[in-house]
Amino acid sequence: MSRHVFTVLNNPVEGREAEFNAWYDDRHVHDILRLPGLVSAQRFG
Repeated sequence: MSRHVFTVLNNPVEGREAEFNAWYDDRHVHDILRLPGLVSAQRFG
């Protein structure tokens, strides 16, 4: 089995950082981990 690192860089819209962070942490990461083959996710801030 091959191993890969998937890196994403992003910048939330100014003034909406809290909304973006809540969505990313509470929804997006969980949705991404449902994809076949993905076994973990980690966010650095």
